[in-house]
Amino acid sequence: MKFTDEVYEVDKSEFGKLMNRLTTFQKESRSKKAIHMTLVSVSGLVHNKYASVFQNEISGELLFE
Repeated sequence: MKFTDEVYEVDKSEFGKLMNRLTTFQKESRSKKAIHMTLVSVSGLVHNKYASVFQNEISGELLFE
């Protein structure tokens, strides 16, 4: 879990960390089911080439409806 007041931006380094965590979870859990990375953020996400790591995004607009 992370906290930031700004829009969240995934860079190359963070993308690598997230993919490593995903791979580790898949190996340790031995799950055959799909794993969907979801970002929950009040400020949103910068949609760059690394943002594709998240299949779902829940922004502040949806949180406070």
